[in-house]
Amino acid sequence: MADTVFRYQQAQTPTKEVSLIKGDTKSTHDTVIEPPFTDYEKVHNHPFTVDYFELGNMWNQDGIYNKEVNTIEKYLKNCINKGHVNDLNVVKDTMRKLEKTAGVEETDRTIVRVGKLATYVTFLLKTDNIKY
Repeated sequence: MADTVFRYQQAQTPTKEVSLIKGDTKSTHDTVIEPPFTDYEKVHNHPFTVDYFELGNMWNQDGIYNKEVNTIEKYLKNCINKGHVNDLNVVKDTMRKLEKTAGVEETDRTIVRVGKLATYVTFLLKTDNIKY
């Protein structure tokens, strides 16, 4: 019987978890807060429509997209003045609805997408002027 070893269950003592991270992993300075739609151009130095259609620097070179971008921006600002929420997510939803109504396909080339939407928005602006 000398070879027999009895084992007893040891009571586990609760341990505190200590975080060894010295600083916060997410700094509040790294968080990107998007400005409201009306301040977007001031912050980013170009209109929201440029980023929405991913036009890059092409939008203002030789006036290729300049007229269309300004027309779309005018319509969106007009919507906000009428009481729509001044938020980028709301503006993105509005743009998607406008594209769907105007028959803009994602597979269309960028120049066609912008042109179709600008033409439809021009029509909407004219009908708004008739109403008032």
